[in-house]
Amino acid sequence: LKKDSGITILITEQFARPILPFIDRGYVIENGMLALSGTGTELMDNPEVKAAYFGI
Repeated sequence: LKKDSGITILITEQFARPILPFIDRGYVIENGMLALSGTGTELMDNPEVKAAYFGI
């Protein structure tokens, strides 16, 4: 959407795994602090994210 119209969408989601392939940038917040950030692919491939949020 951003590429076509210049519109940015902010999504807050506890179960983000289904949307990670579609996002340009993501942020992981733990205890009110920024813990990780990256592209959707970077976050999906991150071992910390896999262990903590995907049960892998």
